[in-house]
Order: sequence, then C-alpha cells, then structure tokens
Amino acid sequence: MTDLINDVWRELCESYPHADVAAEIETDRTRVRTDATVLSMVVSNLIENAIVHAEDAADGPAPTVVVRVTDGPDDRSATVVEVADDNPPIDDAEIDALRAGDETALEHGSGIGLWIVHWCVTALNGRIEFEYDDGNVVRVTLPTHAAADERAAVDGTRTPHGPEGPLVDDAVDASSDGDPAEADD
Repeated sequence: MTDLINDVWRELCESYPHADVAAEIETDRTRVRTDATVLSMVVSNLIENAIVHAEDAADGPAPTVVVRVTDGPDDRSATVVEVADDNPPIDDAEIDALRAGDETALEHGSGIGLWIVHWCVTALNGRIEFEYDDGNVVRVTLPTHAAADERAAVDGTRTPHGPEGPLVDDAVDASSDGDPAEADD
C-alpha cells in the first residue's frame, strides 16, 4: 500500500509541482488484497481532482491534499483510504449523480474523475463516502479479502475472492514491486 501511494504521489508531484500533497499511513497493514492498477486509478483521480479544483477555486496558496490510509472501524475487515483537501465543497449535484448511478440532462457531474473513482471502487467491492469539514474528505473503504468472502457467503455476491473464484488477485504490498502476493489479514 505504501509503495502504491508513494508511486501515485511521485507521478502527480511531477505533473503538479506546486501542489502540497502529503501521505499519512496510519496502519501497520501494508498489504491489501486488491487490484493495484484499479486502486492506483482511484487514488490518482482523487488527488488530481483535489488539485485541479483547488486551482479552479482560487489564485491563492498552493493546493493542499492529504492522503491518509487507516484500518477500518473494526480494525481488520477493511482498509480506508481518505483524500482530504481544503477546497470548497464538492457540488451536491456531483455527489447526487454518483449516488443515483446515472446522470440526466439537468443533473450531471462536471467531469469524469469522480465517475472513474465510483466505478473503480464498485469493482473493488468497496464503498465511497463524501463529507465536508473545512475541506472535502473522500473516504474509500475497501474490504479485506476475508471480510469480502464472509459477505459473499451470506448474500451470494461476487467478491474478489467470493464463491465464483478470484475476480482480483493482486496484493498491494509495501515491500513488493506490484507482483501478486499473499495478503496479510
């Protein structure tokens, strides 16, 4: 997880050298069973959206974005990735369209970035939440493979390691170069 966050951070720092992007890894779980490419798209799109919308909002100081990785609320069933900024609130119409799952001519988002995040998080059997407290916080909660398997056994849904076999079998690992590996739980 640490390597993935750092790789995205380095890439975006090259594209947006004026932005202040910090990463806070607040978990000892450095591995999460997921699709590293898809998770990278989630993190990259969230950070880039925060930077671009900060630039659109004001000509003031450099955009500030914090990426925080923590354990889920019960400590083992999920990993949480939060991207926080000090921007004005994300427009309710953007969030409403995502929650509804579609757009109309009257209610639609202004771009595709949050849709990419929504689709990717859905593919990873995660959930996305939005809140505002002196800035936006976009929280992505990803189940550990044990939690996803348990949920699939109860409701019959396909998960990364559910009853229909592996949908995703990569582990994002702080000590690897992205090769699939067994995940810690």
